[in-house]
Amino acid sequence: MRACSILLGSGFSENAISEILSIPKSLISNVEPAKVTREQSLTVANYIVSTDSPDPEMICRLYDLCEGKVSKELFSIDEESLKNYKTSTGKKYVFASDFHIPFQIAGIEDYLIEEYADKVDAIIIGGDFVDLQQASKYYDRDEGYFQDIYLNSLDIVTKLSSAFARVVMFKGNHCERVDKRIRQTPALRGIDYMLSGNMVYYLAHGYEFVDGVPVKVRKHNNVEYSDTRFIKMGKVIYQHPDDYIEFSAMAKRSVQHWIARHRDITDVVTAHTHRTGEYQHMGVNYYETGCLMGQADYLVESLKLRKEVPSQGYMYIETNEDTSINTMNSRVVKLTQFSNMYDYYMKNLSNIAP
Repeated sequence: MRACSILLGSGFSENAISEILSIPKSLISNVEPAKVTREQSLTVANYIVSTDSPDPEMICRLYDLCEGKVSKELFSIDEESLKNYKTSTGKKYVFASDFHIPFQIAGIEDYLIEEYADKVDAIIIGGDFVDLQQASKYYDRDEGYFQDIYLNSLDIVTKLSSAFARVVMFKGNHCERVDKRIRQTPALRGIDYMLSGNMVYYLAHGYEFVDGVPVKVRKHNNVEYSDTRFIKMGKVIYQHPDDYIEFSAMAKRSVQHWIARHRDITDVVTAHTHRTGEYQHMGVNYYETGCLMGQADYLVESLKLRKEVPSQGYMYIETNEDTSINTMNSRVVKLTQFSNMYDYYMKNLSNIAP
C-alpha cells in the first residue's frame, strides 16, 4: 500500500488510484498520504501518464530516488563482479557533436578517424553538424556561401563514412534554422513546401545539388539519419535539447523527462550545451560532452555577455552487455590541443559590463 500512500500525497483522487493500482476504493480510505515534494510528485505523475500499466514498485522506486535513497544491495559487489564490470561486453562508440561547420575545429574529423575508426562500432553525430549561420540574423558573407559550406560538410561525412563501420546522425537546433527563416519571411511562405531546412538528411544520404536539384551521388550506405533531436540506443538516450540552463538543473530535468518515458534508461548523453561534465540523478548517469566548434566570430559577443566559453570535447563510450554505459571504461574527453578558447572568447572582457 506504499504506492497508494505516495499517490495520495501526490494529489491523485481515490478513483484514479483505484484504477491505477487496481485496488478497491474501500482500501484507499484508510491509507495515510505520504509526504511528497514537488519533484517527487512531478516524477511520479510523468511516469503514470507515460505507461498503460503503472508498476507499484516503480512508483516507490521513483519516489525514493528523488530523495536520494537507494538499496544497500546496489553497493554490494564482490571482486569477481568488479572484474567482470571492468571488462566491457557490449559496443564501443564515439559521440561527437556541435561541429558547427564551417566553424569546426580544423582537422577534427582526421583526429577522430585516426584515434577511433578501427576501435569503435560507430560514431554518433549528435546534432548541429552544420551551423547554418546563413539562415540566421548573424549572416555574414565573409564566412562563405552555403554551397561551399554544404560541399565541405558533405566531404567530411563521406570521409567519416569511409573510415567508420557505422555513422549515426540526428539533428540539432541549428538544423532547423532554414525552416524557421522560411516561416519568418512572408515572400517564401507560399513556396515553403518546395524547400527543406533538413540539410543533414541530404548530407547523410550523399546528395549533391545539380542546378539546384538534389541528386544522390555519393554512397553513404553505412550512414543512418534520424529526423529527431534524440535517439535511444539500448538503455542510453543521446539528445540535443533546446534547453540551456544551469548544469545540475539541466541534468535533473533531462533525467526526469526520460525516466518517465522509458523506465529502462540508465544513461543520458547530452549535446547542445557546449559544456563538459558528469552528474547522477535518480540512479541515471548524465553526461554533457562539449563541442567540436573552433572559433566563430559571430558568437563572440553573445558568449562574452554570458561570460561563458565553449568547452571542446566529445565522449568515448563502452557499453555493457545490457547496453548501459560502462562508467569505468567510458569518459568525456576534453580537448585542449587545438585552440585556446578562453583567450579567444574572453578577449577584451574588461570592456563588457558585468
